[in-house]
Amino acid sequence: MFDLQALTKLVLDAALGRPLPKLHPPATIAALRTLAGSGIEPAVARWDSLKSASPGGYDFSPDYMLFIGKSFLNTGSSREAELFAGLFGRIMFAGVVAEVAADLRTFLKENPGNENAKIMLGILAGEG
Repeated sequence: MFDLQALTKLVLDAALGRPLPKLHPPATIAALRTLAGSGIEPAVARWDSLKSASPGGYDFSPDYMLFIGKSFLNTGSSREAELFAGLFGRIMFAGVVAEVAADLRTFLKENPGNENAKIMLGILAGEG
């Protein structure tokens, strides 16, 4: 999920006093706050508005969103899993969504009773 090689380079550059790239806050945080308070449609609109108004001001990569999604597998409620998958499926590229669906299928083979994984897979891949 996270690029260990890039992180190692960042730490070494900082230690050596080299110029560091500008870090951007994850757009995921704003989208998930909106999701929690207002639902999927406003969260998608928030993501889209950040992307169009400030494309260089936020991190739109799937990394942070994937980290949050994994936490919902074991600790989130079924409603949180449903909302998360609904948002994820709408804002991420199709290839990323397909990879996550494949990962969920694998996860379910090892954890067949995980209801949140079933919910997420049902939403992201129409399975369930």
